[in-house]
Amino acid sequence: MTDANGPGRLEAARLAHGASDYLTTGPTARVAGAFRGASKAAGTRAPRLVCLIGMQRTGTSHLNKILSYVPEIESRSELFHPWRCMWMHPHEIEDFSRRVGKKLPCSCEDRRQTIRMIRRRPDLVLDCLVDLMAPEKQILTFKVFPGHLSVRQVTKAIISRPDCAIIFVRRRPIDAYVSKLKARQVGQWARVDTTEMKVEVAPRQFLRWNRRMSAWYRRLEGACWMMGKPFHRLTYEGDLAASPRAVSERFSAVLEASGLGPFTLPPDDATIGLTRQDRNTDVRDKIANWGECHRYLAAKGSLDRAFDPIPEFQPTFWDRLLLRPTRNRESGQGSGQWWGGKVF
Repeated sequence: MTDANGPGRLEAARLAHGASDYLTTGPTARVAGAFRGASKAAGTRAPRLVCLIGMQRTGTSHLNKILSYVPEIESRSELFHPWRCMWMHPHEIEDFSRRVGKKLPCSCEDRRQTIRMIRRRPDLVLDCLVDLMAPEKQILTFKVFPGHLSVRQVTKAIISRPDCAIIFVRRRPIDAYVSKLKARQVGQWARVDTTEMKVEVAPRQFLRWNRRMSAWYRRLEGACWMMGKPFHRLTYEGDLAASPRAVSERFSAVLEASGLGPFTLPPDDATIGLTRQDRNTDVRDKIANWGECHRYLAAKGSLDRAFDPIPEFQPTFWDRLLLRPTRNRESGQGSGQWWGGKVF
């Protein structure tokens, strides 16, 4: 990594403090052997794409804005948003149209057909972006939220790409859920102060949402494990709720572990990052009916679902039993598949 104030290589291990790499660090190190000698699906060349996978309100927009100030990184956002198409440029949509064999509108007024095709063929979208990437850019980053694509699409079109690095982003569930409720209530997802606002939380709905998010993370991390695909983990509390300089250092350290870099650090300017919408740290200052929620969650034995991070994927006995080693006829390397040849 190159400092904007002068040259110099920063120690990746030192900068990655707090960032959980599934290969080498964090509580999942005991299964790291599953990734050594990764299959051909994981690829051997340096990635050109970095996919941030996480639920909403986990700090990915904050990270994306900071990365936009790194000259070697092309930072996009929600490429596969279900009703917005603002992250592909007109010349990229024209190239995408040529690849799918259909004339797709590039105007902002009528993009419904374009959005449908983008979400139908995410593989061609990424091929287009890689081929048209500016020569001074090393990588392109984008993010995927629940509801953007199906788990099968993410697995087939993104995780299986040899040129795509995967980073999972997490946040304490109750904070992410309350932040989402506040944003919906004010009708704005950024640049508004909601510190003084308190919201009513239905604990049963929160638990239902938590189970859906936990299953979503598990299926996608499990797909990486099945395919021998290395991935990394970042958390809002440990990696993203920091100054722009610190966030860029930690993210760059993760990329260096994938053979990318060096990168030019942005200045440590507070105006670069997004302003935190809710400055409260105590959940009692965020939820109007916290007493009711606490009693319900305690009675259900589910307080840990509110305060503990979304569980990290750990392969079970059945996962290993269902994993059928196969031989790649061309390379002779093993790869993992479910019985019947299907991955999720």
